[in-house]
Amino acid sequence: MLLLPKQEISSYYNMRYNLGLMDKYPIEAAGSTIENNPMFRVFFKQVIDPVRLESAINKALMRYPLFKTRVMFDKEYYLETNDQPLVIFHSREEERPLVFGANSNDYPWQICYFENKMTFEWLHGVSDGVGASHFLRQILCEYFEVNNDEYNKFLVGTGLEPFFNSKEKGIDYQTEPAGFSFKEFKKIENRGYKTDNHMLRCPTSEILELAKVSESSIAPIVTILFSKAIRKHLPLEMKNKKVAANVVLDLRRPLNYETMHNCVEYKRITYTDEDDNASFKAVAKRYKQVLDHARLVPNVVRIITERVQTFKLYHILPNKRFLKACVKLVGLVLKDIDCNFVVTYLGRFNLPKEVEEMIDNVEFKVWHDFGECILACVDYNGMFNVSVSENFVEKGIVEDFIELSRKFGIHFEEVEKVEFEQAHFEE
Repeated sequence: MLLLPKQEISSYYNMRYNLGLMDKYPIEAAGSTIENNPMFRVFFKQVIDPVRLESAINKALMRYPLFKTRVMFDKEYYLETNDQPLVIFHSREEERPLVFGANSNDYPWQICYFENKMTFEWLHGVSDGVGASHFLRQILCEYFEVNNDEYNKFLVGTGLEPFFNSKEKGIDYQTEPAGFSFKEFKKIENRGYKTDNHMLRCPTSEILELAKVSESSIAPIVTILFSKAIRKHLPLEMKNKKVAANVVLDLRRPLNYETMHNCVEYKRITYTDEDDNASFKAVAKRYKQVLDHARLVPNVVRIITERVQTFKLYHILPNKRFLKACVKLVGLVLKDIDCNFVVTYLGRFNLPKEVEEMIDNVEFKVWHDFGECILACVDYNGMFNVSVSENFVEKGIVEDFIELSRKFGIHFEEVEKVEFEQAHFEE
């Protein structure tokens, strides 16, 4: 097991925070086809008090300094302490500002509220979903003046670079085959950051029960069912009907390393013709084994090393326009090649009991940066929330996912269907 010394977070005043390559890339991707700025939605049981909310955010920033920053560039991107006052928007979600950073006093995130609903979206270069979820928990605890038992004193060291090791070859390291071609499976074009968004909900216990009898876990269950739903809609004449999903892996746990910076990777798992002829339990067990194998420390180190080596190629010249042009080109090439859809599962969103009693629901919504669909999942208070953002011309895939899930004892309810537009970051 790799262990790094614990570091203390110093005062956030007048600080410069260096970024790793997985932090720089989302900033450089701003404005491209693969920009990715996630959103949390929080539903309070009472109307939100803006004065209390602003106070809570300011207090939370004292503990999570990467969010009290602005994006700067000097031969490379970095974060610098931002002393500008907060900008909190009183706005419905569908009417909120679609540009943040430039419109939010340079803070690379924005919070909006209206009646009892709050949205929090952020530039992925500041932190990943795990880091941002801890910052959000702190805001909610400060708002209700409750001690945050889940407070995590994250380090500010970069996420992946400390584990780079070009000599590590991994343990039986293998990659899964590519999925079907989007050229044969037509998709919606030229929608910008818009997508059809379906918000689904079911009791978490139902998924856990299927995972138990299948000797698997939640992420594989969701991934398999959605892969099956897509396969029902692939043209008969297609030669390659494999469905490749990128499943997001939080690397903090296998590395025993806490960082506020991005510390996630993707593992591609592919549903093949052979899986159609196998039992659901056999496929679910295989998916879990693939993910567990990817989380072995030697394999994690190899994944990190390969990612860093690749990203370094985009940073040959210390020029902002060059960097953005490179990522834009990479996005055009890889968006519909890397995978067919993405699954990101944040696990249970824990809150102290006193806070949980004041919050109706927490949801996680993401625009698809790769592929034409993403399932963003979070478990809150016994309910499993799945946000499906998709741009498939072929309609009925989400409905088939719901129907397939019911056959396995998972009763999803579609509680909302809207056209969602991702907010983007501008310097």
